[in-house]
Amino acid sequence: MTFLFFSLPLHGQNHDRGRQHLSLLIVTVAGAILLAAQQLAEADPAGWAAIGACLACQRAVEQGGVACFRRAAELEAVRRPLARARASVYNRSSSALKVGAIMRLLLLVAADCANITADNKLNVMGIFNEVRASQFPARYPSMHLVVKLAAELGEYGQKRDLTVNLHDPDGQPIVSVTGQVDVPKPVGGARPEVNAIFNIRDIVFQHPGPHQFIVLVDKDFKGDLPINVVELPTPTQA
Repeated sequence: MTFLFFSLPLHGQNHDRGRQHLSLLIVTVAGAILLAAQQLAEADPAGWAAIGACLACQRAVEQGGVACFRRAAELEAVRRPLARARASVYNRSSSALKVGAIMRLLLLVAADCANITADNKLNVMGIFNEVRASQFPARYPSMHLVVKLAAELGEYGQKRDLTVNLHDPDGQPIVSVTGQVDVPKPVGGARPEVNAIFNIRDIVFQHPGPHQFIVLVDKDFKGDLPINVVELPTPTQA
């Protein structure tokens, strides 16, 4: 399609004559367009229907342009905070990568008994996530917290500070234990894994409710384990 732009000098006495020439030109062009459209409709009805659909689509776009612009502005207002949040997470992850704290938590359970064999296998017995007591404060004599971590190949030979905190329903820490682990040499190209067992004794639960173990590696959060502390009903006397 070719567009022709005319610049007509419409001054003085030629003003009316110029307007007449322009009107005649517009009528002529419009007649030619209508004739071409009629011929197209007769020769290709499907094509003409497609053109009609395109024109309807164009009108819909023009009518909804302002609404689309406003919607785009709303989406942009939502996208920017999310982008900043993602950037913040990436920056924190990058900082963790720089110091090497990139271990992943594979297993975290509380159990009655656990040990590690000579060939680094885990034996775990009596896994639980609920503690029951008839009165509070309640003392739990002993539990084993089992932690299994996966390291990257580049972490071989490095030491990691492994910390476990137990928080009460108000988020206050009631137990905190820390140990240092060595990342072992990978065998057969497999990613090295680290097994750790914390034997926690004489935990005092002041109140019933949801408690939570938090696992940190070099102060970097790796995972959590909920422990629900339940108050048993007091037996009624006969």
